[in-house]
Amino acid sequence: GLMVNYCLLCGDDKGAWQRLSDEEKNYRLTVATKTVGRLLETQYDPEVVVVEKIEGKAIAYCSGGGKQVVYSKKLLGDFDQLRKTICHEMYHSFQHTATTLGWTPWYFTELCVCSCNI
Repeated sequence: GLMVNYCLLCGDDKGAWQRLSDEEKNYRLTVATKTVGRLLETQYDPEVVVVEKIEGKAIAYCSGGGKQVVYSKKLLGDFDQLRKTICHEMYHSFQHTATTLGWTPWYFTELCVCSCNI
């Protein structure tokens, strides 16, 4: 969560988020998503897509094991929900990597994730 905050806010307070253009928000969302993927050593560098609306009740989804992460545009207006959603979707990508490539001890030593949580 802290790295996502840093990527989204670039050192500003949470109130600054609402003053950013949609273009800047999209850029920072992409940076945050890709950075979390690198930190978690996920299998793919995701394509990040923002769409007007996602069918059903979903506000985001991770596709192809993390090859693509899709976010609803309405998330850009809610900083707290966006931050949580980035972490949530990238955990799905991490799960895919761990189940595909195999669990490694650093998942537990660095992330406190045991193999039963994958």
